[in-house]
Amino acid sequence: DGSSESLYLQSLASEMVMEGAEPPLTVSGDLLERALFARLSTPVEEMSRWWMTDPEAAPVTWLLRSYHRCREESRRLNARDVEFAERATSALRQGLELCVNYSGLLLNPAMADMFPQPEAAKRRGVLQLLDVMFDASSPWEPGKLPDGFLPEFAARFEDEGLEDMLGPVVDELPSMVKTVSPLGDFHAPLTALCLLVSVKSIAEIISRRPRWLAREDAADADRRRSESEQRMRQMMAIPAFAQMMGPDSMSDPSMLAGPSGGRAFEADSLLGPFFACNCLPDSIAEAAGGAVAGLARMPSVREQCFKDYEKRRAG
Repeated sequence: DGSSESLYLQSLASEMVMEGAEPPLTVSGDLLERALFARLSTPVEEMSRWWMTDPEAAPVTWLLRSYHRCREESRRLNARDVEFAERATSALRQGLELCVNYSGLLLNPAMADMFPQPEAAKRRGVLQLLDVMFDASSPWEPGKLPDGFLPEFAARFEDEGLEDMLGPVVDELPSMVKTVSPLGDFHAPLTALCLLVSVKSIAEIISRRPRWLAREDAADADRRRSESEQRMRQMMAIPAFAQMMGPDSMSDPSMLAGPSGGRAFEADSLLGPFFACNCLPDSIAEAAGGAVAGLARMPSVREQCFKDYEKRRAG
């Protein structure tokens, strides 16, 4: 497309020369799979400098964008040449299936070492699917995947490790929205959640996750109290906050109990963070202007919309 560089598949080219193949070659399902396998078998170290820095050097990204390209080519087919359109449709359909099948092989933790991957991609593992969703360079809206990919992927792997692949993605998603204010990008994580629950088998996986509901036992209560005490100590280190709260705050059990009821739902359940996005500073951290890193929702609504509000004239 003018902004990309072709990847020369030396091993496949050598095989085809030995087989006596000559251009022009007719694209078939067998040839597509051979090309795909050769591409996935090529380590990033053997690629050109351009490819090494391209997002599609990561096989999972390449497969999902290839799926997208197959879909786009299917839409462009000229129906006036019926015979060609039928052959092309068949080849593209096989291409879509191959992208889905091999994506599952790469994302399945039990098979992740089947093909070489860049170290960064290997470390991310199944969370690469989440990375592709939110990659700004992807040709689809943030929080989404190529049209049709997720339903096909879920149907293909429903009985072959789907929960192992998507469970960690579901667990990680709330962390992308729990510190975002209405002025931030909360729409993309919400879009991703809606995409996931739109597929029945994935919605069932979500409902089986440990954090689907906020369940608190004694260990959870102790953990919450410890975290609340740590936060309070951080807050009390801020002179203005310590003066406002008074010297006896650390001995007040109600200040250290942590969230309960609705707040526990927001803090500990899988869906809670998606309901907690608001512009009101309803935690002590946000009430102090977000002075404790990581606790306040950003960008700060207070700072951007109500800065120096105490100095404004009434009315």
